[in-house]
Amino acid sequence: MTSVIAELNELLRRERGEVEAVAELVREIRKSDPDIADGAADVLETAGWSCRGLVSRIEWLGGTPTLDAADHTEELQEREGIKEKLEFICGTQDADLQATKALLAKPILDSDTRKFLQELLQAHESTINWCKATLGEWSVTK
Repeated sequence: MTSVIAELNELLRRERGEVEAVAELVREIRKSDPDIADGAADVLETAGWSCRGLVSRIEWLGGTPTLDAADHTEELQEREGIKEKLEFICGTQDADLQATKALLAKPILDSDTRKFLQELLQAHESTINWCKATLGEWSVTK
């Protein structure tokens, strides 16, 4: 179970970084692109839910949740323009989706952790779909 806790902690570290990066993105685009900002705010809410759920699962499994966060905000700020920043967020979500799938493939998961990870997988799929739809509209509207 130690490896599961370590992988959940790595996912938590990434999710925390995404919370910070998406919050930065929302602040940046709130005035110029309110529709995109509203969608990104939903992504931010989902990332916060993910963090809370990961902390709960890690503690329930007897682990200590990491306090670290990936530095996605710095990486986001290195991108030029909203489109490139959305592409970055979409990429981080896809990496999380893959990590979640890898965790779900482990037969030693308890049913509650498996259920949470399945919900997390759906949340990442939803966010990726929003990113792709928004980026798809970009070529038409921007």
